[in-house]
Amino acid sequence: MAYPNEYRIELDPDLDERTEIDIGIHEGLHVLFPDMPESDVDNAGKALADLLWRLGYRRKEDDDR
Repeated sequence: MAYPNEYRIELDPDLDERTEIDIGIHEGLHVLFPDMPESDVDNAGKALADLLWRLGYRRKEDDDR
């Protein structure tokens, strides 16, 4: 869920790492660009998530999110 007026997002804590980065970026884009069309959010989110994943970005095991 994205809450643009509160400048925050909520993610399901049970998501796997790959899905978490994808959805986190997607929802973050909604917060940063609330008027961006959904198709643009989807395209940009997937591209950024893929880039970060290929660069090796992962959540920390001790992350208390």
